[in-house]
Amino acid sequence: MIFILITALFKFAIANEPLPANSVNIDPNTVFVIFGARHGNRNPDEFLPNVTRKWGQEGSLELTSIGKRQSYAMGVELRAFIGNLSAKNYNASEVKYYSSSANRCQMTLQAALAGLHPPEDWSVWIIQ
Repeated sequence: MIFILITALFKFAIANEPLPANSVNIDPNTVFVIFGARHGNRNPDEFLPNVTRKWGQEGSLELTSIGKRQSYAMGVELRAFIGNLSAKNYNASEVKYYSSSANRCQMTLQAALAGLHPPEDWSVWIIQ
């Protein structure tokens, strides 16, 4: 049985098939989109005692830097998917976003929205 599992894992690892550019095309008549997601990578609830580590400074159960990057990338992918269904600049009369009260969930939403609604034109707030 173990041999079969190892063989199957090896087969999938060497398949090396590229991901499709578009998994689903949005219908041009779409007027409403609902999307749900779980939070990105987070730290554990408890850290092992007496172990020196160079990670977890965010605190237990908080979103990690990897989780923030995952969420931002998800927002960028969502923008590519929905296209012009909503404006690139956030407009509260067009869209609604909800999150639970957990910090990691709110941070996931904030990072995803940074990718989904990158500031441009009148909404640019960072001037370099």
